[in-house]
Amino acid sequence: MIQAHSISKRYGRVTAVDDLDLSIPDGVVCGLVGPNGAGKTSTIRMITGILPQDEGTLEVAGCSMPTERRKALAQLGYLPESAPCSPEMKVIEYLKFRGRLLGLDRRQLRSSSNEAMASCGIEHVARRLVGELSKGYRQRVGLAAALIGDPALLVLDEPTVGLDPKQLIEFRGLLRHLAETRTIILSSHIMQEIEAVCDRVVVLNRGHKLADGSREQILDTVGAAAQIVGEAAGDRATIKTAVNRAAAGVDVRFTDLRDNVVHFEFLTNHDPRAVIGAMIADNGGVICSLERREPNLEEVFLELLKQSEPGGGA
Repeated sequence: MIQAHSISKRYGRVTAVDDLDLSIPDGVVCGLVGPNGAGKTSTIRMITGILPQDEGTLEVAGCSMPTERRKALAQLGYLPESAPCSPEMKVIEYLKFRGRLLGLDRRQLRSSSNEAMASCGIEHVARRLVGELSKGYRQRVGLAAALIGDPALLVLDEPTVGLDPKQLIEFRGLLRHLAETRTIILSSHIMQEIEAVCDRVVVLNRGHKLADGSREQILDTVGAAAQIVGEAAGDRATIKTAVNRAAAGVDVRFTDLRDNVVHFEFLTNHDPRAVIGAMIADNGGVICSLERREPNLEEVFLELLKQSEPGGGA
């Protein structure tokens, strides 16, 4: 769906995107993540044809950009960070207006508008003014507008900014539903957002790509390890010996708690919980709690940013 080779975008002396390679196949939900100023929006503006790349080659849905921009846009739906809308228009009027801009005939306008409203769950507000709707519903209207014409590619720039927790959960569910039938590119600086809906992640910083792949592949880029956290009751020396053996040389942090209970935690790429439990039980101890906490993308994201800074080890 997207093939970019060495694309760059500059604004005067500022390079927003620098020599970026990007390949996004059909049928995936790809998240572009990075801090403010990472180049996410500039990358999206090049993909959507709003801005031409200064260098490199870019193909969107098999169309060379920007020379075949009009052809590419026929297969692309775009929801910018601030969803454009006409507050004085009814929802159905606004969607049909967007369809007329795409050149749809009367029959296509009706069917496409109805399908878009059904996909976004806004049929019941079709006759209400856009300006009367809540932020969450206005965002749904913007997404429905992006779906007019049934595009194969959806490009969403920070689509959940300003939504409350309930609206956020509903919008994520909506995106997962839409992802069943089309390719989605989603930009965000919120890692929980990406982790919730994306099956592919591209990490950007200062216009450069730091990592690209599935969640597991991104975690592997920094060797992220899981955390073993537990508490056991019994003789402290016995517990410490058992945990250290199971940790196999990894540094373990021990903390004495109440009533001969010892708290311990360490990082590992394995799952030694069964071994820890058996060794402590065999020596007369009792496991109070024992869990394995998987690393999350936010931690890896921060580590990648740290490594990319001058002197950060990248």
